[in-house]
Amino acid sequence: MIKVLVPIKQSNWLALSAAYFALEFAKRNPARIVFLLFPPGAGKGRPAVPGGSPAEWERRFTELLQRGRTENLPLELHSSPEAFLPAVVRFAREHHVSDIILALPSPQDDPQGRTLKMIHRLKHQIDCQIITVKPKEEVPMSA
Repeated sequence: MIKVLVPIKQSNWLALSAAYFALEFAKRNPARIVFLLFPPGAGKGRPAVPGGSPAEWERRFTELLQRGRTENLPLELHSSPEAFLPAVVRFAREHHVSDIILALPSPQDDPQGRTLKMIHRLKHQIDCQIITVKPKEEVPMSA
């Protein structure tokens, strides 16, 4: 069984997309999904993506976890007060993670490409596959 790491900055709405993708991935592959939670404000980084309150984020994340447990998916929860990148690298090495799932913000939400730069640094520090989840683009319907 492979181990898939989903690092999540709490209250980041894109992280819910990564969590959802991970659960769907585990339905189709023999995988243990490991969520590494970072509290709001842990380490450096931009504030959470707008879209609701932290309580609403927590409710939605809990619902995703409950759905995974109902479907008997192997899930683990861990937390870290460390900065995001060093914690992910350390955790991936110590727990022999084979895949990492990360959500990518749209170019409008990350104009300097900080997330892509972080992923590039991550690729050079660990030996596992990085799977990125992109937000769905809203395309106006033609008349």
